[in-house]
Amino acid sequence: MTRHFEFLVEEPSMEAFLNELLPRLLPKGCTFQIHTFQGKQDLLGNLESRLRGYSSWLPPDWRIVVVVDLDNEDCRQLKSRMEQIATKVGLRTRSQSPSGWQIVNRIAIEELEAWYFGDWDAVVTAYPRVSLDVPQKQKYRNPDGIRNAWEALEQLFQRHGYFKGGLLKVTVARNLGQHFDPQRCQSQSFICLREAILEAVSCHDAHHDRILPRCTLCLMLCLFPCGYAGWYGSVQKFYCRPPLFCVGAHPRSNGRDPRL
Repeated sequence: MTRHFEFLVEEPSMEAFLNELLPRLLPKGCTFQIHTFQGKQDLLGNLESRLRGYSSWLPPDWRIVVVVDLDNEDCRQLKSRMEQIATKVGLRTRSQSPSGWQIVNRIAIEELEAWYFGDWDAVVTAYPRVSLDVPQKQKYRNPDGIRNAWEALEQLFQRHGYFKGGLLKVTVARNLGQHFDPQRCQSQSFICLREAILEAVSCHDAHHDRILPRCTLCLMLCLFPCGYAGWYGSVQKFYCRPPLFCVGAHPRSNGRDPRL
């Protein structure tokens, strides 16, 4: 189970968004630190040296998450470039080692602001004058398909009296991050980020070939078997059944707690 995340992001708006979102997405006791670069090219240009430093000391229960905007690049080529850098310095990527990855590369398509269209309820909650029916319009139905999402968002805000002087990206990121529901968001690129994070904090640690209880009560039930716990094989393999207390520990839950 992952105890700490290191996030590498390209700009302050992503940092502001994640700072609001992650405390509600991660389980209690799981920590994170966000490192912000001076744009996408700065992040990619320094990625190899930063990852090489991590590869020499990264604890087994830490994970690295790199998040960049797609912008106008080819998604496969950008992902391949990031994967190759991680592999070069000796880190296991999620694409190459699904059961024991150290780093996952994620791309916001085409940028952070597209994710906001994926949870328009959060936008309306933070900025109540905007229209509720925006997601029903054809050009906004697919968040990841919106071209120049930040400009589209700015126009919608200004149409309803917000940010007449221009969109304040960090302010919007902070305000929307407070109301953003990670389970409600329809952006596929955000869902890919969310699933990787939840997978890492789930009770299932496939790299060590064991299923770990998330809570102390489940651990006690495993160590002292009763009607709700089973002891199977060796001390390296144990799980709770049925999953009354630690939902993510059940082998059929795929390591994911549906309450998160």
